[in-house]
Parts: sequence; C-alpha cells; structure tokens
Amino acid sequence: MLRELSGLAGRLAALPAGERPEEVRWWVRFVPMPEAASTVVVEVAIEGAAWLICQRSLKPYSQVLAGRSRVALVASDAAAAALAPDLEPWHLAPGEMLDLRSLVSEEVLLALPLVPRAGEPPPAAAGCRPAAGDALTHRPFAVLADIRHKV
Repeated sequence: MLRELSGLAGRLAALPAGERPEEVRWWVRFVPMPEAASTVVVEVAIEGAAWLICQRSLKPYSQVLAGRSRVALVASDAAAAALAPDLEPWHLAPGEMLDLRSLVSEEVLLALPLVPRAGEPPPAAAGCRPAAGDALTHRPFAVLADIRHKV
C-alpha cells in the first residue's frame, strides 16, 4: 500500500471519504551487466495513483503515477563514477542487502509532481509542448499594444 512507503507521509492528502486506499503496482527486474561482471542493474517500474492536495484549489485530487528507472548496485564512489549515463547509482555496502521497499519508495517520490495541480499532465509528460495551433497563446500585454496604437 502506498501510504506505508517511507518518505510519503507529508506528501499525500487525507483519503477522501468513501475512497479506497491507493495502490501502486511495481516491478523489479535484475539484469547482470556482461561488460562489468560485478555490477548488477535493477530495472524498477511503478504505476498507480495517489491522492494529493491541488496547490491551486487546495482540494484533494487523484494523481496518476508512472515511473521507470534503471539503477546500478555499486559498492563505491569509483564504481558509481564509471557507470553509463543512463544508470543511477544505488550504493550498497559490502554484504548489505538491497531494500526493495526503499527502491520502490524512491521511484514513487520521483513520479510525484513537485507542485501538485489537478488537471495537469503527469510529470513524465510535463515537458511535452503542444503542437502549433493546439493551444491559444496568452498575450497579457496585447491590450496595452492596442491602446498605444489608438493614441
């Protein structure tokens, strides 16, 4: 259950009356790296929804969550520096076990919007720009230009 993951307590809205608790589905796959026998890559993916407080209306809304990352398990900063740019390092001390719950919590935190706003696209799509002509351009000073031309 989403509310049991660490680091999320202050980010989630109170569960609205009559709603079921949020659930996040997650997948983890371990992939050995042939070029570096001592490095293991963990692919983690999450999808689900979370109740957040909209920062415009201050009302709860359901935010779709989706995320996917590739994490390399490393034991030192030197090993982390040698990783490919598409891999995130996850430091483990020798003999330490990987905590899957922490890995999933991290992925959920990355999927949450920095400023929750109802009706906006999920963070993964936020960088996409609409095609020309899809949205009206807001020009707040156009009225001033009209006034200037009349004078």
